[in-house]
Amino acid sequence: MYKARSILFVILMLLFMMEVDAQINGLDQKSIEYTDHSMGGNFFVGNGIYSGNISTYFSNPIYVGLNIDYYRNRFVIQFDNYLGFGKTQNILDFTNQDFWDKNDFVLSGMINLSIGFSIIDNDKIMIVPLVGMGFNKLAANLDELYDFKNPFKPIAPHITLGGYIDLRSLKIFKYHPSFNSQDGSYTCPRLSFGYTLPIGQIDYAQFYQGNQLYLSLGIGGLGKLK
Repeated sequence: MYKARSILFVILMLLFMMEVDAQINGLDQKSIEYTDHSMGGNFFVGNGIYSGNISTYFSNPIYVGLNIDYYRNRFVIQFDNYLGFGKTQNILDFTNQDFWDKNDFVLSGMINLSIGFSIIDNDKIMIVPLVGMGFNKLAANLDELYDFKNPFKPIAPHITLGGYIDLRSLKIFKYHPSFNSQDGSYTCPRLSFGYTLPIGQIDYAQFYQGNQLYLSLGIGGLGKLK
């Protein structure tokens, strides 16, 4: 039931943002200065903060990653790819079939697909709230991270709520046309944040179930498409 409500919530948010986008398209274009189609992105470093069962067994991860953004007017679709590094804080005993020792290295992979809308969009700042879905997976190495059949390292799906802030007033290489141009393309610091809400039950939930608050700082920007 919780999973169905979560999926319905995301669908309703998508329909709402599509309707807002359609209304904006109907406004007088002379009064609005933004492009119809743009691509953006962000390279970042950040930190995750666990709560729930997962916080007992795993340290908070340090993240590096990439965001890819597609803009249609103020409507945004964002893809996130996070790679985190941490360690186990206690022994994970998988009913005598396997175990994960204390203080072992941990890789964390998180992927999200989100939709959003720029509620503030000017030459100084852009603020975009986001809602989406994704999954998180913890593993001891890269082979395990990409082994989606490993019963002891399950995939944990989630709803994600968050957003980002582009600090356009702090443009990087302000006078270099490859990074910032007269058509509105820019490169600047980006602050990102999010919070995950687990969907349903997963195997070994006593170890892996929980929420995560994640924060990051990166170099982001936007390029207008012709």
